[in-house]
Amino acid sequence: MSQTTEAKTPLLHNHSNLRHVMTILTGFFALRSESAYVVGGAVRDTLLDRPVEDLDIAVEGDPKLAGEGLARLLQWHSAPLGDQRDIIRIGPPGGTGLHLDIASLRGSIDEDLGHRDFSIDAIAFPLSGIGIHEQPDNMIDPHGG
Repeated sequence: MSQTTEAKTPLLHNHSNLRHVMTILTGFFALRSESAYVVGGAVRDTLLDRPVEDLDIAVEGDPKLAGEGLARLLQWHSAPLGDQRDIIRIGPPGGTGLHLDIASLRGSIDEDLGHRDFSIDAIAFPLSGIGIHEQPDNMIDPHGG
């Protein structure tokens, strides 16, 4: 009986739809003059080898502009999410599957991560200024999550 082992995939690229979206995200933010990060649960779930169903994206600029641009690029829908913070949700037609919640950074990335619920959720992965196949050593983890 033969055994098959799968190669470890790069951070946040653990299934084909997510890999496609991450490729688009890194390209989109590489062309912009603002920083953007995948933050919180998606980073945690990837590290724990759990399925990722949503990405929280923290952006330096206007989340509405970023969300609308990404929705056009992905051919998804965008809508405001909640009244307290300027958060934009984008997702595929039909509303099922992977979706993105895009919000403004609350200060620097370290300050933003300090506002998160648990230290394991206070982890970020940069989307701008990196290549698509960067590994987890590029994570931002100021609280040792």
